[in-house]
Amino acid sequence: MKIGIHFLLGWIAIGFGMTGCGFDATSTSTSSTENSETQLGSVANGSFETCDFTDWQTIGDVSIQQDIFDSSPSDGECQVLLSNRPDPLSDTDPFSDEEAVTITQLTAFLGISTSALDSLLDQPPAGEGSAIRTSFQASDGQALSLDWNFLTMELEQNQVADDSIFITISPLFSSPQKLAGVIDYSSVFEESDSVFARATGFVRYTSPPLEEGTYILGVGIVDGGIATGSDQNVDSAVLVDRIQLE
Repeated sequence: MKIGIHFLLGWIAIGFGMTGCGFDATSTSTSSTENSETQLGSVANGSFETCDFTDWQTIGDVSIQQDIFDSSPSDGECQVLLSNRPDPLSDTDPFSDEEAVTITQLTAFLGISTSALDSLLDQPPAGEGSAIRTSFQASDGQALSLDWNFLTMELEQNQVADDSIFITISPLFSSPQKLAGVIDYSSVFEESDSVFARATGFVRYTSPPLEEGTYILGVGIVDGGIATGSDQNVDSAVLVDRIQLE
């Protein structure tokens, strides 16, 4: 399933975190370096075909994967997995060596406010989450595109838990933008035979045209519905691949 989606969003860059990993799950904290290579008109390692996090920074439960959860990479051999594991009362382990981080840590990493992130959710406040970030240089008129596959253990009838995925681009937009949530994407999910009960399949996001310049990209996932107590032990994740300028 491929769906083109245009969103408005924004991101201010502060703090860095970077690490490399093999095919097994691995994640990072927030100490890092800048991209080793930023080419005009491209996103370095945008399909993660180094099969590590070269040119990326990560926080929380983030890992490089090949075929997983009945989902092959949309481009090449590797893709990135972000999850909100573990929830505060969950007995599940993260997919990497790191757990999802607090909302305070997540928003600091992405340079956004907690209120901006809460505003994306049908059931705020946002809980723990994970994210990736990188910088890129665009040529005039190019658009940023990426593939995402949203995976969740939330049941279709659960209309209070709103685990959500989102994207940020700076300085194109002034706030983060929701890609999908458990509640508003309920009709799009399909049943899965994997550890996650439901998945969207890969969906294509495309930004509005960019002006020539340097941008910061972030992709994240957060837990939702924590205020109601309905989402204390149910996890979600997102697979991301084929990030490129077109």
